[in-house]
Amino acid sequence: MGTFNVYNVKTDYSAAGNGMTDDTTSIQNAINAAASTNGVVYFPDGTYKITSPLRLPVNGRISLTGNNCRGTIIKKTTNTNGSTPNRAARGGTVTDSFVVDSLLSIDHPDNDYGYNIIIENLTLQGHTTDNTYAIYAPRTAYLTIRNVISIDCNFGFFTYDSWLTIIEAFEVFTCTSALKYANDGSNAGTGTTLTATRVFANTSSIGYDIYGLVYSTFNSCGSDHITTAAYKFDVCHGITLNGCGTEDVTGEVLQFLYTEGVVNGFRTYDIDGVTGGTRAYLWFEASKVSLNGCRFENFVTPRDSYNMIVQTGATVTINQTMLPTGGNTFISYSSGSSVIHLDGSGVTCKTRLDTERVGLITNGVRIFYGTASPGSGTWTRGDVIYNTTPSAGGTIGWVCVTAGSPGTWKTFGAISA
Repeated sequence: MGTFNVYNVKTDYSAAGNGMTDDTTSIQNAINAAASTNGVVYFPDGTYKITSPLRLPVNGRISLTGNNCRGTIIKKTTNTNGSTPNRAARGGTVTDSFVVDSLLSIDHPDNDYGYNIIIENLTLQGHTTDNTYAIYAPRTAYLTIRNVISIDCNFGFFTYDSWLTIIEAFEVFTCTSALKYANDGSNAGTGTTLTATRVFANTSSIGYDIYGLVYSTFNSCGSDHITTAAYKFDVCHGITLNGCGTEDVTGEVLQFLYTEGVVNGFRTYDIDGVTGGTRAYLWFEASKVSLNGCRFENFVTPRDSYNMIVQTGATVTINQTMLPTGGNTFISYSSGSSVIHLDGSGVTCKTRLDTERVGLITNGVRIFYGTASPGSGTWTRGDVIYNTTPSAGGTIGWVCVTAGSPGTWKTFGAISA
């Protein structure tokens, strides 16, 4: 590790690291010293017992570095909150409280961020999953979390606003959420440019509970043994999931609400669903989402959960993807929602105008299929319904000549008798 600006919690600050001695004061003293020099706090292998949250001071551009994420453990044994003063945020319209039960709390100046923090090669073990944060970081910038394990904490990483963040090789066990980007009540965005790689949520309610995040990427992430939603994105934009997956889920696998995103190569296994309530394997609401080369395996046993819900103006584009079966097939299509599906049969579009219709949409004109002209729904001049039950002396289909609800429809293409 070198010697310059490195603060060894054992040799320099007399931390015992034996799992029995309270090392809180020793570690906090090392952190305070490192904060004054932008230094490194180094933890040799051992179990470091703490009884109150460790605070990373305002403007303390420091690194907390263990020797080995499985051999260097910070273990909190009491339900004790921090006492750091509240901080103003978002121009003073929001207050961040640090009176929380955490292992590590990253402080920030009023109306600013905690900058350039590195946390790596550590296990953070809580005393209980109730109201415990492994890393509580209300406002951060240029934060790096690497080779970290969180055990028995309600949240692995919790923030209201974190941008230019790297989270790599982060395992979170026995938690409510691995990553929580939370609405602070202002309904403002919670950050940009998160790169999450090899993050794993295990035994969670919502594996990734993300609100208000913008242009961010999740690579090779997992979310297993989930009871509510494996991946939940609410009011997010520019979200990309690459090679992620989940197994043993009884709630939603993907839940996109008012979100724009792309999902590439997603894979599922052992999806149970629930036996009641309005739940779905895939849930898209007021969102624009593309699914590319994904494989959503069938429910383990037939379920009352829906295979897919697409509603409130959502548009889902499905490209060479296996969709789930075994549950109910409800798709709302409310407010003009649609599904565009490309597979070996070509390109089809599904929407619900008067009934569920299947066909194509080209330059805003619908070319759909049915047995009669529509009796309800709002249609545009030039929309076409091709007759799926043609007969001698009948007609090829119907065309809308006057837009409306349902508009004026005329037959076209007489079939010889």
